[in-house]
Amino acid sequence: MYNLFVAQAADGNSVPFATTAPMTTTVATIAAWGNFGAPGSLSVKMSPDNGTTWLDFPTPITFTANGTKQVHIPQGVRIRAELLGSVAPSVNCTVYGAE
Repeated sequence: MYNLFVAQAADGNSVPFATTAPMTTTVATIAAWGNFGAPGSLSVKMSPDNGTTWLDFPTPITFTANGTKQVHIPQGVRIRAELLGSVAPSVNCTVYGAE
């Protein structure tokens, strides 16, 4: 388990999390919950080049309300959450099943 956001109170990016699982890909569950600060949205992105470039997953991961999504996370990438367009948010985002 890795917390990308804990009670995030403003637009911005989380600290990137580097995956180190010894397998080719990891199926992870990403959960987001709290007050998204409508019309705020939270996206989870990946970086194949140590944080220089941030890309959507093949199926983009975006939340505007509480929920979970599953995604294949390749070994050796960095992932981060991005909160944009929010007004007075308090949002959480946790990744389960990725190391």
